[in-house]
Amino acid sequence: MAACSPRRNPPPPSTRRHQTRPMNTHNPGKPETPRHLRARIRRRDHDTGQLCGAPGHEVDHIIPTSQGGTHTPSNLRVLCRSCHAYKTTRETQAGKTRKSRHLRLPTEPHPGLT
Repeated sequence: MAACSPRRNPPPPSTRRHQTRPMNTHNPGKPETPRHLRARIRRRDHDTGQLCGAPGHEVDHIIPTSQGGTHTPSNLRVLCRSCHAYKTTRETQAGKTRKSRHLRLPTEPHPGLT
C-alpha cells in the first residue's frame, strides 16, 4: 500500500461558510465596511461619484481607516472606479513615503573622515 499523499487525500473542506466579519483587503486585520452601510451610502449618494459626478459604486473612506478614519456615514462617500483607484494610489504612495522617512536613519559623518 502506498503512503498517503496530501495531493491524493486533501483535508475535508471547511464547514465554516463565512467569516463573522469580512476582512478588509487594504488593511488586513481590520474589518471591512459592513455591506448594509455600503448600500446605504450608495443610496444616499445616488450611485454617483462625489468627486467627478460619474456613475460610481465604490464606497470610499474620506479619512482612511489606516489613519484613524471610521466606518461612519460622515466619513464615507461614493466614488467611480477610476477616482477611487487614483485616490487609493496616492494614499498608498504617501503612506510609503511617510514610512520610509520614519525608517531612515539620520546621516552620520564617516568615522574615517573626521
